[in-house]
Amino acid sequence: MTGDMEAMLALRNGLDDCGFDLPADLSGLAGPFAQPFRRVGELVRQRALVGIV
Repeated sequence: MTGDMEAMLALRNGLDDCGFDLPADLSGLAGPFAQPFRRVGELVRQRALVGIV
């Protein structure tokens, strides 16, 4: 892996602290499919964060 790890860590910390919850925020746009949409979004997020602690 190459690049500026300090910048990536700062970005990650900033995103963690912002309180932005993509699945919750976007599920409101899905109308009657909001709940399944949110569940899928949360599953995608969990899988993307595997190994990132």
